[in-house]
Amino acid sequence: MKNRAAVALLTLVSALGAAEVVLGKELLTEPTGFSFLRPESMADACKVEKIEAGYQGKLVHRVTKARKGGFVLKYDGLQVEQGKTYTFSFAAKTDAPARRFGVLFGLPQNPYSMLSTKKEMVDLTNTWRPYTIDLTVAKKPASPAALVFSLYVSGTFEFADMSLKEDLSPVGPKHLFILSGQSNMQGHRPAEAFTPTVAAAFGRKNAIVVQDALGGQPIQRWYKKWVPPTGEKPATTGDLYDRLMAKVNAEIKGKEIASVTFIWMQGERDAKMKWGEVYGASLRGLIQQLGADLGRRDLNVVVGRLSDFDLKGERYPHWTMVREAQVKVAKEIPYGTWIDTDDLNDGVNRRGKKIANDLHYSAKGYKVLGTRFAEAAISLIRKRAEAAGK
Repeated sequence: MKNRAAVALLTLVSALGAAEVVLGKELLTEPTGFSFLRPESMADACKVEKIEAGYQGKLVHRVTKARKGGFVLKYDGLQVEQGKTYTFSFAAKTDAPARRFGVLFGLPQNPYSMLSTKKEMVDLTNTWRPYTIDLTVAKKPASPAALVFSLYVSGTFEFADMSLKEDLSPVGPKHLFILSGQSNMQGHRPAEAFTPTVAAAFGRKNAIVVQDALGGQPIQRWYKKWVPPTGEKPATTGDLYDRLMAKVNAEIKGKEIASVTFIWMQGERDAKMKWGEVYGASLRGLIQQLGADLGRRDLNVVVGRLSDFDLKGERYPHWTMVREAQVKVAKEIPYGTWIDTDDLNDGVNRRGKKIANDLHYSAKGYKVLGTRFAEAAISLIRKRAEAAGK
């Protein structure tokens, strides 16, 4: 990836406001319902109904699944083209606080052949909410494509106000956002707040968001030169970093990147294991490692500071030490910052359970986390763009 920051960043100042969104004609011209794709063995456990004048007076498609198992619905007959991106917007709800389904472009056959670059996972709640996702056609369709809904869990799903249009928005500089860490990053869902916020700033086609996280993991699984305070270095380090970078490299292949922002939310495990003494050096090393591998000396860095969960160190002895190290490292970086998470761990979690000063964040807290990450990243990009323009 070429580093042409001084030139590319000069183009950012005008792009930091609301990005222009231009959509083509409606492709869902016959929104009369879904049909089954596979497997037939699940047909007796599933029911699809149409409810007239449902959500906001509009047609609602209700899917009821009596048991778990792979089940796919499709809306077919779609004329889409390889390399183009399409915006799918809809409203939906389910009968539980949290259920997930996947959506993609495929060929309407059994089994279906995926045409999208990937399956987009969507997290629904038990209240009606609008959603917008982008689907890019990676392969040339041999026949009209289908919009495929992949449902695995049992329950009731309702969809309404569905629209599919080609995204004709202007293409500009590409901005890469890399998010990683342990459980509180794993609990963060970019589509809820982060991606919409950066996409609004730069345009959906111009924001590349890659997140990879795994709960309960120490920083040694990212930083390859990690050394413990005492004892020998572990035999394996950096395996989760390699997993992350495999995703990053796949997303940026052949693209010129104007800015890279690394967003980090981790440290609980290191605090628990009493590895706080080396945490600051490890975080610095990880940031340097990432910059070297990407060939960038201009990384923007956003660090999510550990919350106020265990300030007394009763369960995680080095909690405060890690918090302080995170802030110190973030302040040392010219284009670095940290965000506060102390107010995100109270309320109701994604399972509907009330929490107070919890290790993990509330359902609302994760959305706020995404917004704060995005706003901090945009601010750093603006700061660097303004400096490059002087």
